[in-house]
Amino acid sequence: MRLAFVDLVFSWPPNGGADVDLFHTLKGLQAQGHDVHLFVSGVDASWERGAFDPADLPFPATRLAFEECELRPSAAGQAFRKAVDAWGTDAVFVFDGFFFKPAVIDALAHHPIAARYYAYEIGCMRDSLLFKDGAPCPCAVVARWMEWARVFARASCSHGLKSSWGAAPICRAIIDSSPSR
Repeated sequence: MRLAFVDLVFSWPPNGGADVDLFHTLKGLQAQGHDVHLFVSGVDASWERGAFDPADLPFPATRLAFEECELRPSAAGQAFRKAVDAWGTDAVFVFDGFFFKPAVIDALAHHPIAARYYAYEIGCMRDSLLFKDGAPCPCAVVARWMEWARVFARASCSHGLKSSWGAAPICRAIIDSSPSR
């Protein structure tokens, strides 16, 4: 399969675990025979996020360069759509992107999409404590989010929302993953 990977902050050498995870995901899928390509935004005037040389990676990569004041959600979405569409893909995986992720997903919605989420601090200020002392956070933030998603999926599927946004398989998968079915 031709698989496009989109990340708005990837850098190599890595600045964190999300970069390492994406690197090894691409490398592993390429080793399995998939045609992979990484698309990353970069702003030369910014800090090290988005800083990498495609020649240093063991898989094809494109750095979409933006001027300092040019990188906005709509501009990012349009740029990624143009680049991914020009390459041609069977599916798109959207990795790190913080608050730009919805705009990028919307721009690429004409492809099958999967999204990976990192940076739980956006939803929980206790992110740095998620695995303090080798144990999950006692607040169980991620578990609560999954339960909320199951409740939302049940309501969406039972009230016909699936027909307006094509979420039937997603709804079914979330509901089926619920231990309290």
